Amino acid sequence: MAFDLNKIKAKIVEKQFSARRLAPILELSEASMYEKLSGKTEFKRSEIEKLCKILGISDVIRYFFNL
Repeated sequence: MAFDLNKIKAKIVEKQFSARRLAPILELSEASMYEKLSGKTEFKRSEIEKLCKILGISDVIRYFFNL
């Protein structure tokens, strides 16, 4: 599954969050969060759902899939 990480990162900054702040909310270590944001590992469905809720993302496809 290919994510558009630049859009996700921009949304995180727009909402004044950081990887460090989001990691515990998603029940991840900071290292795991950075790996996901760098594309080394993928976000799980449950993590995507939480991120959407936290960041106010209603168009999941726009942010999480390259179509």
